[in-house]
Amino acid sequence: MNPFQMIKDYWENFNTNQKIIFSVITLTVIFLLIFLIVLNLRPNYQVLISGVDEKQGGRIISKLEELNIPYKVGPGGSIMVPEKYNKYELWMKLALNGVLGNQVQDMNCFKNKVLELQVMISR
Repeated sequence: MNPFQMIKDYWENFNTNQKIIFSVITLTVIFLLIFLIVLNLRPNYQVLISGVDEKQGGRIISKLEELNIPYKVGPGGSIMVPEKYNKYELWMKLALNGVLGNQVQDMNCFKNKVLELQVMISR
């Protein structure tokens, strides 16, 4: 016997209420599956850099566009990129192109302060 014929026969044995309940449950499961797939495919964003002014932010954004990297701009001068991108690698690329400007100097100052603190602790 044909499997489609078996399903059709099985469906015809349902009464109207059973058909409605089965249809609603099936549509709900399909809707939930589609919703979960869409939710899972949406990229999660991480902060690449924050506290930048408009001029520097514009340079960073134009470089990200040049590299075809999607981004979002957030409050406080923050620029976010999808988590699939390694933000440390992006920092290096942006610094290599001179786009980060003062941010790189600020990071170096921070590293120097951490080293000074480590020396003080070890004494």
